[in-house]
Amino acid sequence: VKKLSLEAMKDEYLTSEVSWLGNYFSKDLSQKKVTGIYIKKYSLDIGWGAYAKNSLEEGRFLGEYTGHLRRKFWLFSRANDYCFSYPTSSYFFRQYTIDALLGGNETRFINHSDVPNCEAIPVFHDGLLKIVFRTVCHIEKDEHLTIDYGERYWNSRRKNTL
Repeated sequence: VKKLSLEAMKDEYLTSEVSWLGNYFSKDLSQKKVTGIYIKKYSLDIGWGAYAKNSLEEGRFLGEYTGHLRRKFWLFSRANDYCFSYPTSSYFFRQYTIDALLGGNETRFINHSDVPNCEAIPVFHDGLLKIVFRTVCHIEKDEHLTIDYGERYWNSRRKNTL
């Protein structure tokens, strides 16, 4: 994966902003922890959700999306609701996914909203591409943290919007 991450940067598959963000969030990424989030039950249909422990300013680092890194397979994707595509290549046969179904950190509980208050972005740090979450607006204490999962996610699922 490290080799593919370096190739993706060299081939300009990802923008220079990805490197800049990796440097910007370097201290947070090095600490390897999620900050400012707690988990609680949202509802019976949606399940668990991530919430702000305190007020969070716009652009605040929340944490890296973690889980089991595995190769995507063309014929049998093994995708589940906790899979996040890992942006190493535009070639399908060289793609990976971060699967947080059986483990990961608090970021795996960030739910979908059509009007999200957070975003998932790729960053380049310590020779690897990583997916991190940051806020896109001011968030009040105890507010539900959300991202837009994108249309591709909803192609084979029933959409529950918050």
